[in-house]
Amino acid sequence: MTPKKIALVSDWFLPRTGGVESHLVDLARALTARGHRVEVVTATRGPSSAPELPGVTIRRLDCPLMPRFGTIFRPQDVEGLAQLFQAERYDLVHAHSVYSPLALAACWAARGQRLPTMLTAHSLVRSGCIPLFRALDYQLMWSSWPGVITAVSEVVAADLRRSSFASEVHVLPNGLNLPPPVHRADKDSTAPIEILSVSRLVARKRPEALLRAFARLRSRLPASTLARCRLIVLGGGPLYDRMRELASDLGIAHRVELRGWCGRAEVDAALAHADLFVLPTVKEAFGIAALEAAAASLPVVTMRGSGAGELFTPGVDGLVAASDAGLTEAMACLVEDAAARTRIGANARALAERFTWSDVLTRTLALYRLAERRVQDRSGAALMPIAEPARAHGLRLLGRA
Repeated sequence: MTPKKIALVSDWFLPRTGGVESHLVDLARALTARGHRVEVVTATRGPSSAPELPGVTIRRLDCPLMPRFGTIFRPQDVEGLAQLFQAERYDLVHAHSVYSPLALAACWAARGQRLPTMLTAHSLVRSGCIPLFRALDYQLMWSSWPGVITAVSEVVAADLRRSSFASEVHVLPNGLNLPPPVHRADKDSTAPIEILSVSRLVARKRPEALLRAFARLRSRLPASTLARCRLIVLGGGPLYDRMRELASDLGIAHRVELRGWCGRAEVDAALAHADLFVLPTVKEAFGIAALEAAAASLPVVTMRGSGAGELFTPGVDGLVAASDAGLTEAMACLVEDAAARTRIGANARALAERFTWSDVLTRTLALYRLAERRVQDRSGAALMPIAEPARAHGLRLLGRA
């Protein structure tokens, strides 16, 4: 693909932290390394450049933001975005998150200027929002604005199909910066067995379910083995104090370590020292933490029905639990079988090697080319107007037709 000027668009970016923000940083780096000129267009306040992204311009919209959500919300901001696209003459627009009004606005504005456009969904659609998304699609036809729609996992893609009238959703996984292989020293029979989890402590991530599953090991493991088990949880959030209280109530506080928020170096050190990794989240769009654990040659336990769960082949490169009781059973199996931990961990590393940014970027560029062809194919077609009923009901947040 010849070098392009590409706009990566989302309401959320640095200095905010989160999955979308991290993905945009890594994608911008990967595209720049391939010779593309990248600009990030965002509503998040901050400087016009970042030390993490040398050579990448960050265009921050100067407009009021919706409280709590930090997103655009006025029609005139959409018009300003369209003017920016016209002035900067981007070759392609890649918008991120269906929950980002700025991303959807970018698809609308780019479509009006016949710019190749791709929209990537990073999150599961909350069940209560599905009727709203479908109603908005019926009125505004938002799923027809981007030339290509992608989702980070099949779980997210299925959700998006239920939430819109999109005829085609491609799965485009997140990329991984593959670390060097981890060489674990053999532990003696008295060494602690560390069960690690890295996650924000919020209800959606189900950290309390993790504590309860760990507590149930008492009825599954011999006392001598149980005494060696330690649960290490990295991550902060509103449930941190509740987790401390619950660990005490369950009688496992002496075997649980809540380290709070940790930097990258601390996470890497914990991955290198742990014996297995557990992600109890069901509503998980992708599960980059689980993939990072796999890259560290850790056997990973995830939940069926999650984006993380679909990454692994049960019994080969991970274990996938169908219930909270199954979560306990999977942990117990790996605690008791050191050989299985080694075998599954090695296979997990091989799995992670298929998600390097080199491979993911190749797939991304192929979809960019598809978006370009879509624009060429409809170059003579009239643009589909936004439905008048949407105007009548005041659904004008994404601009004027």
